[in-house]
Amino acid sequence: MLRSCSRSLCVALAAGLLLAGCSDNLFSGFQDEGTSDDPKVLLADAQAALAQGDTTRALDYLERAHDLDPEDGEVRVMLVSTKFEMNDVDLLTIREIGEYIAGGGASAFAKTDPNYICSFDGDPSNYEPFDFAAAPAFQRLVDLAALFSEAETLLGDLDLTQTDLSDNLQARMLLIRAFTRAFQTVSAVDREVKQLGIQPFRLPGNDIGVCFDANQLNSISDAQQRVEDIQEIVVCTLLPGYDQAMSDLRARNELLNGSPDNIIIDVMGDALDAMRNSLDATCTAS
Repeated sequence: MLRSCSRSLCVALAAGLLLAGCSDNLFSGFQDEGTSDDPKVLLADAQAALAQGDTTRALDYLERAHDLDPEDGEVRVMLVSTKFEMNDVDLLTIREIGEYIAGGGASAFAKTDPNYICSFDGDPSNYEPFDFAAAPAFQRLVDLAALFSEAETLLGDLDLTQTDLSDNLQARMLLIRAFTRAFQTVSAVDREVKQLGIQPFRLPGNDIGVCFDANQLNSISDAQQRVEDIQEIVVCTLLPGYDQAMSDLRARNELLNGSPDNIIIDVMGDALDAMRNSLDATCTAS
């Protein structure tokens, strides 16, 4: 009797499974990794791929997740973070640049003896010429300009008060955004200085002063105007981006309960001071 009931039960179960298969596959919820049309599923697949060290596969999933939902903050942070990882962009790189600007060395090209008009008092021939682009890793990061532009687009408008990102992702976003803004500022200062024909010098106290060769223009007043132009551009237009980077780093430090004298914040703060201290500009609201 027991045997007979067991057989009947087996038959009933088999029939039930067969009928269920005709109308709704019981296993339809199981999909191959990376094939879902749900951004959250693709995000989970990407995280699994990252855990296995496969950044290429993870990037593919994240790009498709972002295509499906361009506003998903978690996907945006992970997408940029993965691209930074694939290009070996890390915190030490911006620290190296900050240390160079804050006093890590001066460029070695030969001094000249033009008729300089400067942003500082004293004879510039007593000081070493300075070149932002001589900072470690600067040129490699310049070659990644498109990546930083994308990071600014994807993360620049993320408001932490209106997102449900985990503390870990918030910290990651703040770090990437700070890195991006800091490097874009340094790169823009370097570009503007060179386009205007300005020569920076390393001053006592590691500040950076700027001079222009008056022999290149028709009058001393024109040269003075050129120096004033670059001071205003740097102080009023470019350095606010660096201030935003510092704000992001401090917010990250607070989020992670870090030390108030975090070394990266100190280095970047020193670099900001070096760029700003000797420049005298009056900024007016537009």
